Amino acid sequence: MLEMRNWSEAFTEEYRKEKPDWSQYSIVFGEQHQKGLLKGIRKGRAEGFMDGMKAMAKKMLELGEPLEKVVSLTGFSEAELLK
Repeated sequence: MLEMRNWSEAFTEEYRKEKPDWSQYSIVFGEQHQKGLLKGIRKGRAEGFMDGMKAMAKKMLELGEPLEKVVSLTGFSEAELLK
């Protein structure tokens, strides 16, 4: 079980801002809360990365790059790029 004392300083600070009276919560709750936050951060980063890749692919196509090149560089299928 992850104890609060093992949390990173940044996470502990963020947690305290969110729950000023955090001492009333169990360590188990804290562990689950941290896992949930990390999962959300990972999901947000993945979505942001995909949005950036889509924008880059669109710009490449607008600049006249061949579709095959955009497919190979971005990993998107031709069908996804033509949407």
